[in-house]
Amino acid sequence: MNEHLKNCSLERNSMILYQTENMNKTSLRSNIHKLIDQIDNPNLLEEYYKEMKIIIQKSKVSAWDSLNEKQRREVILSYEESEDEGNLLDNDSVMDKYSDWL
Repeated sequence: MNEHLKNCSLERNSMILYQTENMNKTSLRSNIHKLIDQIDNPNLLEEYYKEMKIIIQKSKVSAWDSLNEKQRREVILSYEESEDEGNLLDNDSVMDKYSDWL
């Protein structure tokens, strides 16, 4: 690909990205529908359908659902231990201890 075509392609991709970032939800949905309506290949439509379904399912999984049993028990134990104020640390102590990480 020559340099001019490469630059045109990059400019076009940048413009599409800019336009996509500035679309509201209704415009995005409308544009997605328009793109899908342009696809004539049933196999390609099926692949897009499967990918979109996976993305939607993953977005609905809660943090709790993603934990295994051991992790869930640890969360419950931590919660129960937090009921005793003697086990709690004040915010300043935590910030001092972990300031290098924050």
